[in-house]
Amino acid sequence: MAASLLADAFVPRLTVLSLTPSEMLHALRDAENRGVRGGAIYDFLHLVAARKANAPRFYTLNLSHFLALRRHGDPEIAKP
Repeated sequence: MAASLLADAFVPRLTVLSLTPSEMLHALRDAENRGVRGGAIYDFLHLVAARKANAPRFYTLNLSHFLALRRHGDPEIAKP
């Protein structure tokens, strides 16, 4: 039932956005310079992609991790 709900309600509205190899390398260098390590790199890359998409808001259940990564120009970090 959950899969059907997602397929019907969300999939038609989704847009897949990828980071180019150069964007990925730039983000990884930026992460290193900012001391982002371990699993936080994965979170950081999601935030980089949201920034690229000009998303006004980034919804997460893990506010503290994303708030620590956020910088000027990034989407607002919000709880769903």
